[in-house]
Amino acid sequence: MVERMPCCASGRNPAPSTSSPGSGHHVRTTLHHLRSALPGLALAVLAALLPAAPLAADERIPGLDPALAQQLSERARQRGMDPAAALAPVAEAAWRGLPAAPVANKILEGLAKGAAPERVAAVGGALVERLGEASRLLGAAEQAGLRAAPDRAAALSDLAGALQDGVRPEAVDALVAAAREARQGSESVVAAARVLGELMRRGVQDAAVRPLGASLARRGAGAAAQVTALFDAWRAEGGRDAGRFAAEAAGRLDRGQSLDGLVDWFAETDDRLHRAPAAGESAPGAAGRADPAKAKDTGPGERADAARGAVPGFDRVLMRGAKRAMRPQLGVELSARRVPAASDVVRHAFADVAGNANLARSWALLARRWPSGARRELLDLYPRIAAPTLLLWADEDERHPLAAAEEALDLLPNAQLRIVPRTGYLMAYDDPVVVAREIAAFCR
Repeated sequence: MVERMPCCASGRNPAPSTSSPGSGHHVRTTLHHLRSALPGLALAVLAALLPAAPLAADERIPGLDPALAQQLSERARQRGMDPAAALAPVAEAAWRGLPAAPVANKILEGLAKGAAPERVAAVGGALVERLGEASRLLGAAEQAGLRAAPDRAAALSDLAGALQDGVRPEAVDALVAAAREARQGSESVVAAARVLGELMRRGVQDAAVRPLGASLARRGAGAAAQVTALFDAWRAEGGRDAGRFAAEAAGRLDRGQSLDGLVDWFAETDDRLHRAPAAGESAPGAAGRADPAKAKDTGPGERADAARGAVPGFDRVLMRGAKRAMRPQLGVELSARRVPAASDVVRHAFADVAGNANLARSWALLARRWPSGARRELLDLYPRIAAPTLLLWADEDERHPLAAAEEALDLLPNAQLRIVPRTGYLMAYDDPVVVAREIAAFCR
């Protein structure tokens, strides 16, 4: 039996239910009909006074896939947690009209990490409260005249994540005002809030990102897609002043310009930002750009790139070194069966490097940013992937052992693992028939 969690307004646990068997369903049904008729506060008080509504073992949680509920119950038993306690936050979310699947996935995530049952239940309950606050904020946006988000459940989940990252409700209200000014919809508010949360999670102060959030809300949801990736790239290039990044990005958005070219990849500016031309300018602004002619210690005959930190002739070294380091034989070595045709992968990828300095530098940047170890932070995201997932794994890939696939399988809510025998990293070259067959079977 699973007791319904107390409504947030009561602030205390309800007394044990003394209702007769089957009365829990009657209480929930009654509250379901009253929800549309009573104001939120009145309903909260009523819920605190009514006895707790037990959930029968065979009763479905509205809005939750029964298979996911069954998986949650079984996983709770395996981890030593009472299934009733694990399902309680999920049932509370459904009772309050909030999406239940994100709460279930959060509980599964905690169980997969081996967290204490009390901690798992507390985190699930906290997520329910954030979803409730997100629902209130979205409702206020719609009352202000903004179009409703096409996928309300996804919007609530994203906005709740932004609140967890530190975005304040008053900041969301400011985003609503900006979106309303530009006649955008609620999805613009959610997208902007999500970017603010991601930047704040990276240590950027609230005051530095709020103007950028307003620009994103005015521009529309599509503009937010690349901001976080650009910020990470800018940081990797040595950018330090997040306020400058946010100001340049916001200025471009407000002028209707693209964010392409925002990051200075080759250290041509002192803050690693390229300024886009403002209205009336014939050339990109020079603010922040190092002037080679005025650089110190630049003597006659010296190249300008030496004055801004580049090494003369280094591009030629990159072009030749990359071609030699990434020899075609490397493709064969990535094949467990040493298939000769696998060499074509590397040969085609680096065919033009010898005569293209920019391409050589791009490969060098990729190599520099390539993770040197396991990215453990991705484990937090796996339980949120509800889509069917196929893990197609090679059994002889030393760089990616089978244990990693098994760990991911334990975290992904709806995944299956298929192992292709006698294959390496380039499994499509080792056994293309089996790879094609597994993918076709998964897609049917």
